[in-house]
Amino acid sequence: MTHAIPFLESARDQGRLCFAEATRAANRAINGFYNARLADAGINIAQFSLLVRLYYRPDTALNRLAKELQTDRTTLSRNLKVLERSGHLRVSPGEDRRQRVANLTRKGRSSLERAIPLWQRAQEDLREVLGGEHWDALFSGLHELARLPGREEHGQADGTGESGPRTKRRAR
Repeated sequence: MTHAIPFLESARDQGRLCFAEATRAANRAINGFYNARLADAGINIAQFSLLVRLYYRPDTALNRLAKELQTDRTTLSRNLKVLERSGHLRVSPGEDRRQRVANLTRKGRSSLERAIPLWQRAQEDLREVLGGEHWDALFSGLHELARLPGREEHGQADGTGESGPRTKRRAR
């Protein structure tokens, strides 16, 4: 026989319970919104963001790129491989043998040029749906949330988004 958990029982009928869950749902909706609008350019919003970053910062080391995009190296590597295979970018050795850098190719630049007006229209449409004041307030709030304190305690001080405390690996 299972017993009731008092907090969950009292919260059962609340429409909003967990802020993290709500932001994940919003993130999925927003990504879908942008991805649908960028489809004609042949890239998605995550790829668009990565290509924009490489446009602004050619020869960016992959570690730095992950940090700037606030993602982990595994997710970045997966996205880079897709764009490298499709010819949108090139990954090559950096100055240091341990370092690798990424750069846009002609195809990447061309896709970015096709995507920009689609992205701009998506921005305008979303701003119109939300209203200018709400748009500005959300942007401000999201920037604040991205700087949440306490991330250092959970292995996120570098902005990689990796979760959980850092642990040492055992030697084999």
